[in-house]
Amino acid sequence: MKELNNIVSGKKILFIGPVYFNYEVEIIEELQRAGATVTFIQENVDATTLKFLIINRMPSNIQSNARDKYFIKKIDELKSKDYDFVFCLRIDLFSDKVLTYLKEQIPQARYILHYWDSCKRMRGAHDRARYFDLVSTFDKADYEAYKSEGWRFRPLFYIPGYAGINKNPDKDVDIIYIATLSRERAVYYTRLKDYCEAHGISLYAKFYIRRFVWNLQKNYEEYKPLDESVLTFKSIPAHIIQEKMAHSKVMFDCSHSAQSGLTMRTIECIGACEKLATTNYDIADYDFYNEHNYLLIKDYNFEGLEEFVHRNYQDLPENVYNKYSLKCWLQEIFFEE
Repeated sequence: MKELNNIVSGKKILFIGPVYFNYEVEIIEELQRAGATVTFIQENVDATTLKFLIINRMPSNIQSNARDKYFIKKIDELKSKDYDFVFCLRIDLFSDKVLTYLKEQIPQARYILHYWDSCKRMRGAHDRARYFDLVSTFDKADYEAYKSEGWRFRPLFYIPGYAGINKNPDKDVDIIYIATLSRERAVYYTRLKDYCEAHGISLYAKFYIRRFVWNLQKNYEEYKPLDESVLTFKSIPAHIIQEKMAHSKVMFDCSHSAQSGLTMRTIECIGACEKLATTNYDIADYDFYNEHNYLLIKDYNFEGLEEFVHRNYQDLPENVYNKYSLKCWLQEIFFEE
């Protein structure tokens, strides 16, 4: 397989993707290090723009028309349309109208799509894929469903800042649990907290949720036991997560029940050399899995967790660490056989 710089060096890339915990910046910087020139258009405007938060409460036809108008305007504002690649992540908000217009304006580019969300959690994901030359997904179920159409399987990545950080011998926390808040994760936290208190295990937890969402949802039964001290209404910077991982023994992960793909946190634990306790049993089918570094949790049964906390981490082969790096992730997504 070609190295990333041999694929994108000297090339112009239009990158369309979500603004999400600064990962879009890391992706842009990795492409730039490989010699590419990158222009970025934010896809998930409904998550960060007040205008679209309001529009999303309107009838669906008004929503779609407003989004189409917005994205077509963004395409028209591009200073140059001489791109070699159009690289998209997710494209949940892109309609057929917008994608058709995009291809009319930039017909010469190679169109690449990667889904880092499950198709069933997005609008028309399978239909949108027909606009692209290369399609890949992090979700094994989606890959199995569409591999006959040429889809590729590629799990997520860890950014350079996570590499080897858990090699630090100074551990002052047994378990950390850092995630975006959901009902399922809240219940797991409550049960995990009780277990840790009963077994003398230290636990640090922090959950991100937008403040207006919390104000709407805080009376959910699953959220009532939560102390607001474990919540944050601002996205958690990577350097804070890295600092917590560097001083902890185990990361706890509760995967979304609606998807089979591995969370970003799971892959970050590979780069960080950190043990992981997770609810995602699919992890056992991956090449990095071994029973020494991973504990599978099901139905709030934490049996074996106390022993797992005090177990030493077992190093993985070097090629595994390389495979799940951001650079290799991009290399596989852009590679054309």
